[in-house]
Amino acid sequence: MNLTKLISLILIFAMGIVYSADAQKIGHLDASTLLSNYSQMKSANSQLEAFKTQKSKQLETKAKQLEEFYMATMKQIQDGTLSPIQQKEKETTLQQKQAELQKLEMTAQQEAVKKQEELFQPIIEKVNAAIKKVGETNGYDYIFDSSIGAILHFKNSDDVSALVKKELGM
Repeated sequence: MNLTKLISLILIFAMGIVYSADAQKIGHLDASTLLSNYSQMKSANSQLEAFKTQKSKQLETKAKQLEEFYMATMKQIQDGTLSPIQQKEKETTLQQKQAELQKLEMTAQQEAVKKQEELFQPIIEKVNAAIKKVGETNGYDYIFDSSIGAILHFKNSDDVSALVKKELGM
C-alpha cells in the first residue's frame, strides 16, 4: 500500500511539473532590427560617424605632415645639403613622428570605442528596461532575442516587438 501511495505522489508531482512547464508564457523579438529602426540609435550612429570622421581627418593631417617632412628630408639628402650628423637627426625625428602618429591612431581607436559605449549604453539600457516592462506587464516568463540565432525553434511564442516598440514610443 505504501508503494501505491508513493507512486501516486510521484505521478501527481510529475503532472504538476508538466502543467507548470506548459503554463509558461514565452515571447521573442528581433533586437537588432528593433535597435536599427530606433530613432535614438540612428542619432547615436550619426554622432559616432561624425566623431570618427573628425578623428580620421586629424590623422590624415598628421600623416600628410609626416609625408611632407619625409619628402623634404629626402630632397635635402639627394641635394647633398645635409651632413651625416644632420641626416641622423632627421632620421631620428622621422622615427619619432612616425611613433607619434601610431600613438595617435591607437588613441583615436580607443576614443571611438569609448564614444560608442557612451552613446549606445543608455539606449541599450532603455530598450532592456522596455523589454523587461513588457515582460512583467504582460506576464511573460521569458523573452528571447531571435536576432542572435540561438533559438532554433520556439513553440507557442509571441512576437513582442510591437509591444516593446510601443513602450519605447516608436
